[in-house]
Amino acid sequence: MILDKLIPEFSVRLAARPPSMSPSMGSTKPTGFENSATSSALPLPEMIFIGDAVFPGGNDYPAEEAGVFSIEVKDPHETKRVIEAIIACLEVS
Repeated sequence: MILDKLIPEFSVRLAARPPSMSPSMGSTKPTGFENSATSSALPLPEMIFIGDAVFPGGNDYPAEEAGVFSIEVKDPHETKRVIEAIIACLEVS
């Protein structure tokens, strides 16, 4: 993945399907976040989650509930802009 090369100090995971369908993520999103934190040694509050339904009742809300810093976006184009902004901030540091 191109982001792995751009920001090697970060773990980037993209989901094209619900994590409950992905054995590596666990059976639920909260379990998936906990598993990611354990396997990457990155605490949940240091993770960033980008999703289109980060609100109570939304399918991405478990990230917020798990304590993951969450950014709500409306579509893939906005997701790309958010990731580009994060990378640009990292390049300045």
